[in-house]
Amino acid sequence: MTRADQLPDGDAQAPSATRLCEGRAGPGWKSARNDIVSLNEHAAFESHTINFQLDATLGMINIEQNGIIKIFSVAAVVFLPPTLVASIYWHEFSMTCRSSSGWRPAIPWRSG
Repeated sequence: MTRADQLPDGDAQAPSATRLCEGRAGPGWKSARNDIVSLNEHAAFESHTINFQLDATLGMINIEQNGIIKIFSVAAVVFLPPTLVASIYWHEFSMTCRSSSGWRPAIPWRSG
């Protein structure tokens, strides 16, 4: 016997609180049904509240990260020209000079 066969109207969907309490006698079933509906509404409210708080927190983190990225971008722009000049200047030398201490650029200076 399948679950759909066990339901009162043969529906394959999960039973709702209203359908479970239909045809049952006594005030206890109505009270249980009202409790279930009330708890369902409260759970939905709490879920929406938590989602709102999560969105607000993530928004604040996003704003903070944007500020940090701005600082890194400015630092990169500030250090780019000296790095470019240093790398071009370094490649001006001949890198084929071999000394006793290892590879080094052939600088035409007396102490180089």
